[in-house]
This record gives sequence, C-alpha cells and structure tokens, in this order.
Amino acid sequence: MRKALIFTIIVFTLSAASHADDQKIRSKDDWMAKYDHASFWDKAKLIHVISELPEPLQTELVPELIKMLGSKDRSIRLASASELAELGKKSESAIPDLLDKFFVKNEEEGAAYSNAVASFGKASIPYLYDALLTEDRLVRDRACNAMAKVEPDRFKPGDCFYGKISREECDALDGEWGRFGLFEQDLCRLPAPDAGNACIDSSNCVSSCVTGDKVPAGTKVVGKCYEKTITLGKCLNIVKGGKAQGVICED
Repeated sequence: MRKALIFTIIVFTLSAASHADDQKIRSKDDWMAKYDHASFWDKAKLIHVISELPEPLQTELVPELIKMLGSKDRSIRLASASELAELGKKSESAIPDLLDKFFVKNEEEGAAYSNAVASFGKASIPYLYDALLTEDRLVRDRACNAMAKVEPDRFKPGDCFYGKISREECDALDGEWGRFGLFEQDLCRLPAPDAGNACIDSSNCVSSCVTGDKVPAGTKVVGKCYEKTITLGKCLNIVKGGKAQGVICED
C-alpha cells in the first residue's frame, strides 16, 4: 500500500511539473528554446502542446510546424502534420506543404498527410482538385482519399474524377465550366486561392508560377501564382527556379 502511494505521488508530481513547465511557454522564443533542448522523445510532445497554447501563439508557431514537415525524422514530420490539422483554420496556409508530401512512398505516412489535408474541409477543395490532375498516380490516389472525406456524398476512395464536379457547383465556386486544351471532358477551372502571390517556381503555387509574356527566357524574375487552377489551353511564360522559361502553350 505504501509503495503504491509513493508511486502515485511521484506520478502526480511529475505530471504537475510537466504542466507547470508548459505554462512557462509564453512566446515563440520560449517554445523554440524548449524544443531545441528537448530530448528525442520530448520533441514530439512539445509539438502536440502547441494546440493547447494561447491562440496568437498557435498562429505564430504555424510556420515552424510547416518547416518540420521537412524534418529527417519521420515521427517529427507526422507529429507536425497532426498538429497542423488540429489547429484547423489557423493553419490553412500549410495545405500546399502537406500536399507536397503526397509523393512519399510510405503508405502510412502518405495516409497521414492525406487525412491532415482532409481535416481542413472545404478550404482544401481547390488544392485537391488540382492534385487530381497530376500525372503521379500516388498523388492522385491520396488526393482522392482526402476528397472522399471532404465530399463523401460525391467521391469515394479510388473513385475520383475531376469532372465529377457539376456545372452548378462550379458556378457556385466562381469557376469556369468547359473543355480546356485537348481534354475531352468538361472540367471546372476554379480561381486559384493563392493567385497573385509572389513565387519563383510552380511548386510555390496551387497552379503555375508565371511572369509577363515579354520577359525573355532565362531572365531572373520573381513571378506570380497564376489566377486559375487549370492552365490547359493557355500560353504562359512559366517561371522555374527563379528564371523565365519563355512562353509555352499547354494542350
């Protein structure tokens, strides 16, 4: 009985100490200092503490969570994805970065990123529609699985086609309905949520990174994210790696 009591007191003391330690996180610098000096196991715990911090501090730490998606450690990447999903609307800026992780080969990790994107609900739809058009089957499958969670009445895992969006829904989303380029199905060209944002590569955008038609190929330039999700049928001067590529028409 005495041993059990001592054990309970020790656990309570450690728990109280941990809680008290969390309460000392009053700024981004506090959190970063704790993270930098934390043990391997405590780093993931500190990541999951973020959603319990005051809201302004949660928002301030979103860029750090996005950076951690690129960590060499899988447990840190997964913890960051989970916490970004937990933060909801405050971390919607992370959706493109989470989509970039759809390329990973590990099924469990890929599913975690897919679930994280799906957790953003309607906000993720323009990004997921764009991912459904990619040539990479793995990315399409994960985008489809996420879409099935966001729109379960219209999509099922493994059964997602971009053209499933109706003309009425396209109009409601301020989209442009039609056949673009050589594509033989009616599609919905949606406004890109990041239209006009500065970029140096299409990987920075939902759609493509572009510059003015008259900018010569090879010129160093900061472009802008294209205004629409589909570039089929358009002739655009794409920016790649910070350099104009010259006007290219996409069929």
